[in-house]
Amino acid sequence: MGYPKIAKSSPKKRACPSKTRTGPAKKRGKKPVAKCPKWPVNKIVNNIVFKRTIVKRSGAKKTNACGCRSAFRAIASANQPVPGAGGNPFPQVLYGMEEFDVNGEYNPATSTFIPRRSGIYSIFASVSFVLNTSTLVQVAMAVRVNNSPVLTDSETFTFGDDSIDAGGIVRLEAGDQVQVFFTIGGTVAGNIQSGVGTRFEAARVG
Repeated sequence: MGYPKIAKSSPKKRACPSKTRTGPAKKRGKKPVAKCPKWPVNKIVNNIVFKRTIVKRSGAKKTNACGCRSAFRAIASANQPVPGAGGNPFPQVLYGMEEFDVNGEYNPATSTFIPRRSGIYSIFASVSFVLNTSTLVQVAMAVRVNNSPVLTDSETFTFGDDSIDAGGIVRLEAGDQVQVFFTIGGTVAGNIQSGVGTRFEAARVG
């Protein structure tokens, strides 16, 4: 006598919890949001290739410390005497009041600009002065890079207040020392005036 065969029931598949779960932590009746399928890098539809471009974004922020930007401006903080005969014939102009320096490249203690990056820089310097004479004298100034003149100007003046300036575009290498010098011809003495009339500024333009 044979035993009757018992039909085996197939195990039920467990439903996805995201589709059937209910409870206070989840709003009832809200359909789960289906995830978008990953788009392949290259997909061909009707012999047309659709290319996917992946753009990587970096969360790093630019800072001035990297040297990406370079600009400064300084003015003379005090009057500076310029000696006549027997003194320094070509003294350095002192720009002791720093108005801004976005990359920490200007030293107001030495009135020296030292770029951190090589490139093309726009440089401007001016000197406002008073001459102690009533005769015509020649006044000159120079912007020097590593003690070599790169921007100069020379003019003739007489007694009273006046100013002279020099500016232009110069290629600088990282670590170059940029300074400004001024002189009065002959034995005439004078004074460099403080304020915005005597200023030194530069910015990297390329």
